[in-house]
Amino acid sequence: MRVIELAISPASPPGMFRVEVVDSPAGQASALVELDVDALLARRRLLQQAVLASAVPTRGVPESERLVRDTGRELFAALLGADKVAARYQASAAVAAVQGQELRVVLRIDSPVLAGLPWEAMFDQEAGAYVCRQNQLVRHVPVASVPAPLRVKPPLRILGVVSSPRNRDLAPLDVEKEKSQLAHALADPLAQGLAEVHWARTATWTDLQDRLLDQRWHVLHFIGHGSFDHDRDEGVLALESEDRQADLVAAHRLVDLLRQARPMPRLVVLNSCSGATTGIGDLFSGTAAALVRGGVSAVAAMQYEISDNAAVAFARGFYAAIARGRGVDDAVSSGRVAILGVSGKTLEWVTPVLYLRGRDSVLFTLPGRTANR
Repeated sequence: MRVIELAISPASPPGMFRVEVVDSPAGQASALVELDVDALLARRRLLQQAVLASAVPTRGVPESERLVRDTGRELFAALLGADKVAARYQASAAVAAVQGQELRVVLRIDSPVLAGLPWEAMFDQEAGAYVCRQNQLVRHVPVASVPAPLRVKPPLRILGVVSSPRNRDLAPLDVEKEKSQLAHALADPLAQGLAEVHWARTATWTDLQDRLLDQRWHVLHFIGHGSFDHDRDEGVLALESEDRQADLVAAHRLVDLLRQARPMPRLVVLNSCSGATTGIGDLFSGTAAALVRGGVSAVAAMQYEISDNAAVAFARGFYAAIARGRGVDDAVSSGRVAILGVSGKTLEWVTPVLYLRGRDSVLFTLPGRTANR
């Protein structure tokens, strides 16, 4: 695996950003670029609608892809297509190709505004390909220390949580349907004894604490609603209170809860529900980054609402790779490929986002299986 790591941050004057190649096989570089972030953020709802609409067989999908591709061109030009940075990217890709290795593009994004952009849509016009489908794309969260891969004797233990508060402003979930869909997605790993899923009785704080204290968990899979608290500048998840109302839990509190487990789950999957009332209500980027900073090794999240078929396909491809000892970046790529298999017109492969703590994407080592880093 060859890695090119980049950082993007605001610069002066407003509207300008500094892009730095922190590390790559071709060396370092930097560039000042212009990016109309406000215009891109204003397009967010249209992008979500286009991506979700692509799950429905209609003749309008090519127009939807034009919107995604045009956005992807703008993002690519700003991050990977600028001056010396572009040269380092092209040289790194060439080195990886000559050595028969894959290229991992690692993004360091500290600004919440920049983190809200769909970098997974980046489109390389010269190569005629989306970056996240040609290479592995990871959002890196720099931390002081990273735990070694956890040695796991199969099965991989997954704690599933479906949160469906009865608040009128949150779309209710069909809990049994959500459980059935994940079981269907994991049918092969479950049958082979590579994974097992245990469901929390409810999504209350008390029940989750009891389950985390009771047993050893490798993965937490959350299905429900999330949002971003702009006053606190932090993501929140909607758990359930004892009377089934929404209990909005800030990410830093969720980290404290996860630490009840020994060891702390290395992987968290945040799966937005398909019945959300608004697109903004299902963005998990703030929560994902906070969980990784708090100690979770990796978080796979959904930046847009996702259809049932795509969610099932992603889970199938993702967990099949994890259960076979692949790195979590490989697993997200496998999930994207599984989504592509749903329909020739789907754009939902852009929805998953991976946040990684440190550089090692291998979270678990399984006896008799060789992991790809």
